[in-house]
Amino acid sequence: CKVFVWDVFSWRHIKTLSGHQAVLRSVKMVGDRIVSCSQDRSVRAWTASRGTCDHVLFGHADDVRAVAMDAGCTMAASASFDKS
Repeated sequence: CKVFVWDVFSWRHIKTLSGHQAVLRSVKMVGDRIVSCSQDRSVRAWTASRGTCDHVLFGHADDVRAVAMDAGCTMAASASFDKS
């Protein structure tokens, strides 16, 4: 499963972020940072301009359904059906 990054002025596809092994559930972008979550039970942190995955976070025992990131890109939160 992939995250596509688009230039919103030209609507041109500029980056593809690959790494999740199952259906994506949520993607959030703040500035140059992206967080995504998936049914593969992971949260990934990306740098959009480089197209790189900087961190892969595991800890949930079930699908991760939602992610959020603060405006300063210093914290992220994730939610799952694992009752955590």
